[in-house]
Amino acid sequence: MVDEPTKRAISTSPPRATTPTTGSAPPPKRAKLDEASTANPAIEAPAVPSPAPPPAAVPPAQTTTNEKPANPKAALGSNKKPRGPGKGKKVKPVKPGGAEETGFFDVVELLGEERVAELQKAESEDGVNWRKEAEGEWGAGATGKDVEVRVVGISAHGDGLGVLTSSKSNLPVRLVSIPFTLPGELVKAHIHRHEPDYYMSHADLVELLEKSPERDLDDEERKEAEVEVVGEELKATREKFGDRVKCKYFGVCSGCQYQPLSYASQLTIKQNVVRKAFANFSGLDASLIPAIGETLPSPLQYGYRTKLTPHFQTPPSNNPNSNRRKKKGKGKGEVEEAEVEAKEAKEWEVTIGFEEKGRKRIVDIEECVIATQVINDKLVTERERVKANISSYKCGATLLLRDSLPPRDPSITSRPSSGTFPSEAHVCITDHHAVVREQVGSVEFEQMAGSFFQNNNSILPSLLKYIADAVRENMEVKEGKEKKKRYLVDAYCGSGLFGVSLADQFDVVEGVEIDKASIKWAKKNAEFNKGEGRGEIGFRDGDAEKIFGDINFPSDQTTILIDPPRKGCDIPFLTQLLNFNPQTIIYVSCNVHTQARDIGWIVKKSQEQGKEFRIESLRAADLFANTHHAEGVAVLRRDV
Repeated sequence: MVDEPTKRAISTSPPRATTPTTGSAPPPKRAKLDEASTANPAIEAPAVPSPAPPPAAVPPAQTTTNEKPANPKAALGSNKKPRGPGKGKKVKPVKPGGAEETGFFDVVELLGEERVAELQKAESEDGVNWRKEAEGEWGAGATGKDVEVRVVGISAHGDGLGVLTSSKSNLPVRLVSIPFTLPGELVKAHIHRHEPDYYMSHADLVELLEKSPERDLDDEERKEAEVEVVGEELKATREKFGDRVKCKYFGVCSGCQYQPLSYASQLTIKQNVVRKAFANFSGLDASLIPAIGETLPSPLQYGYRTKLTPHFQTPPSNNPNSNRRKKKGKGKGEVEEAEVEAKEAKEWEVTIGFEEKGRKRIVDIEECVIATQVINDKLVTERERVKANISSYKCGATLLLRDSLPPRDPSITSRPSSGTFPSEAHVCITDHHAVVREQVGSVEFEQMAGSFFQNNNSILPSLLKYIADAVRENMEVKEGKEKKKRYLVDAYCGSGLFGVSLADQFDVVEGVEIDKASIKWAKKNAEFNKGEGRGEIGFRDGDAEKIFGDINFPSDQTTILIDPPRKGCDIPFLTQLLNFNPQTIIYVSCNVHTQARDIGWIVKKSQEQGKEFRIESLRAADLFANTHHAEGVAVLRRDV
């Protein structure tokens, strides 16, 4: 959500460049191109993981260990003094597995380890300020320059990457991130920002000069496109980005990145994201990382999101913290009345939607094509309600739109014995404190609308089947003819999605969650879904200091499943996990980079302790089709 009220008419952000420079304006600066990079590369499946770059060109990862970084000068988010326009501002910590960390590895890969080491040496020994150098060459903000650049890679966040070469040295000095572009394309881009702590700049896409063939429709898609009825706005968007695009806001809204690509190409990109995450963040030798499995596809690529949270801001005059400049030379508290009047006279446009790519302002969104139809229908009335009552809001807010089955009949106290539910029309819930109801395969869940639950119902049955198959195959091989009890600990269990859904694979399931409200709903869901052939299920609220409490399952027959938040696990949790010493660990994650970091820690520490966990399988699951997000699924085992 945007932190401060935004008014388009007085925005201080540089305007988004949308058209080629014309008239007497100088021609765009053409970035020097490497001849070897001018071909349009196809998106290929990942090869066997390569080892991470050497420490000389790598920032110390934001690990969960207390180990001293090998090269503190390369650190991201280090204690450097702020430079340039931001001087004096508090430096934000680097998000583990976020754009800064992944971006640095892109820099190392595409500039080369030796070149990055040279840049670091010049900065640390000669005092070269590479951000200032970049601002001098390519400008920044409103004074940023247009360049022509060949896209040579794609980031984990779905942005195209090009190389910027200094006119002083004729050597590459930075990468530039250009949204909505694909490898191999020649583009015109408007540079507007330079990172201070690693060699990455950011640009807006101005024009696609040479488009990638990856945007072209295949024969079947072309036939469908010939009979498709398309509005004028979407038609204009497709002319720029390709005929696969289904959203008229694509290229402005920051939500989707991959709509121009075939779905097969999207899945391959996410497979590559997992490969690079484990090569760069795990710290493991390549021999310990298995080949990355194919990405688990989503049955729905559009109309799948069951939760949407659009944002809006209030007019500045309604906000007590509205920025009012003081008149120079006047006393404290005096305000320049002419400026205030001019500001209030300008028409305020109420925008309800999502952040514009590269800007802290809201794009007005009337429909989200990856959300379910019931959500889009409700969005229409919610937008009308907010606009009609905008004066009643003291500050901006986030709406909640949650796809749900209608409230359960109080007389129904358990799931059907057949496991088959009758068809019901869905409704949209907008109250955070209301109860939502969702069916996943043969089980049903209730929880508060504002609580977390996976947002792509269509892929959950296949994701759960993949996990169940991995558990079942291992237990069958291990047990042979001797039947032994199977145990599951569902850590970070929330309202019980994994524990309740996988109860037919285990004799006893115990869910652990620190949030007491979630445990209340997990217990209700377990009770509702009890049935023949399903194991005994219990849930408890855990203490962070002893998360597994007095769970006394035999470790050699126990699987622990973890699905932590984006930041991953901390050292106390991972230490307790290793002390429990389960036979199998299943790690599901919405951030494959922190997942790789944590799994690397588990493998290395288990080797030190003689427990020898190995990674049996790695793959992504596409819970968010057409976006850059990749859900990681990993299975670890030890021999017993």
